[in-house]
Amino acid sequence: MKKPESGGVRTTWTAVLISLLALAVCGGAAAAEPAAPPGGSIAAPTDPAIRSGVLPNGLHYVILKHAAQRHEVSLRLRIGAGSLNEPTDQSGVAHLLEHMAFRGSTHVAESEIWRTLARLGVAFGADSNAFTVADQTYFQFDLPQSDDASVGAGLMLMREIAGELTLSPMAVDDERNVVLAEIHLTDSPGAQADRAQTAFWFESQPVAQRDAIGDPDVVKRLRADQLRAFYDAYYRPERTSLLVVGDIDPDEIEAQIRTRFSDWVGKGPPGADPHIPPPRAEGPETAVFVQPGAPSSIRLAWIMPQHAQPRSVATGRERLLAELAIRVLNRRLSSQDGRCLVASASRQSRSLLGEVTLLTADCPPDHWRAGLLTLEGARRQILRYGVEQGEVDREAGEALHAWQIAAAAASTAPTAAVANALVARIDDDRSLASPEQDLAVAEAAYDKASAVEIDAAMRDLFRGAGPLVFLSSPQSVPGGKDALARAFSDVESLPVPPLSGRRRRRR
Repeated sequence: MKKPESGGVRTTWTAVLISLLALAVCGGAAAAEPAAPPGGSIAAPTDPAIRSGVLPNGLHYVILKHAAQRHEVSLRLRIGAGSLNEPTDQSGVAHLLEHMAFRGSTHVAESEIWRTLARLGVAFGADSNAFTVADQTYFQFDLPQSDDASVGAGLMLMREIAGELTLSPMAVDDERNVVLAEIHLTDSPGAQADRAQTAFWFESQPVAQRDAIGDPDVVKRLRADQLRAFYDAYYRPERTSLLVVGDIDPDEIEAQIRTRFSDWVGKGPPGADPHIPPPRAEGPETAVFVQPGAPSSIRLAWIMPQHAQPRSVATGRERLLAELAIRVLNRRLSSQDGRCLVASASRQSRSLLGEVTLLTADCPPDHWRAGLLTLEGARRQILRYGVEQGEVDREAGEALHAWQIAAAAASTAPTAAVANALVARIDDDRSLASPEQDLAVAEAAYDKASAVEIDAAMRDLFRGAGPLVFLSSPQSVPGGKDALARAFSDVESLPVPPLSGRRRRRR
């Protein structure tokens, strides 16, 4: 089904709010005030308005009363398993299973599911959706009414999806055609370039062979018993989070969750988590993807393995300083003169696979060398000479202003946006902090952010395996990856001039 970024239309400020909320500090479940965990660090704050708990069967639930839109309620069911959990010969079983959530269950016939949603005023795509990624599968309903009957029906359907799917062979045969059509429709040159980049980044790792949407040749022959095996192994309460956000009474919702979900137990042995080998060795390494219609871009990546960190204000501050370093570098890149349409830096979390620092330049196909020089030149320059306090203060001020806007707008944010932001926090294993708490942490972090700290954060961004240099082009690249490797070596041999008008040097 639709991936999250394609479903629904949101205003720009709401998208910004979601992004800001998702950048909250790390943390755990519902505690109103920071506490001192072992080791002396201060635990990250959590929103006292959130009610969070775990049922005896292991299901985690999150409830938030948010009445900005009267009567609206958003339900989210998150299963902690995706394409990375698939058997090696079953690429696409997680995605096809996600589709089967709407093809009948123990207590709701297939034809009745859509009638039930229609009676609730839930439109497919806009208000109900599902999607599969590397390590998660999500289901979402946005209800226009918060009466007991509507919320009860929504929770009933979530319970059916969680543990009561029938997975009839006939329905599987029908739905596989829908999935195959989706694979065909989304198989654009840009998507092919992204898959090639992922395979290059994570060579020899499971994700390199398992695109979340599935392998069409495999999907054609998947059987109902294989879906059943994956369902029983991974759709289990201990892997599940249920979120309810909206114009609701938390006491009543909690009671309904306990009534409806406490009897859910896993069937058979639980599925294992995937083995994730460490990232590939340090670079530079190069790869070239050529396909008519593909984006014309040059990308440099550094990959750090995921490390479990204590959920504390200190680790949250480290993350904020890393974001500040990215902002400073982006400001430098945006001021570059050259033939690139855009050049940017970003930091991505790739679920279980690691943290990726990515530099990207979109250039005309004949000018990819200019893009390479722009990106690597800016990186070498800022690492060699460092940043200035004025740059830090400017970016800190703008970032803090964005946090202030988010906090001010939080009480009127759309219900679905708030629910999606909470899911993003759970995905990243971060605290369920309120926007006001986020703002307070950001104020404390940015108030004392120094150029020396940002220099250190900048160096940390590029300590991973890399650079992994990936060129995507709609036309042939003479010399291929060897030419790309030579071009990178040429850039590395150039002198590194200081930024014009700047004299500060690293000691």
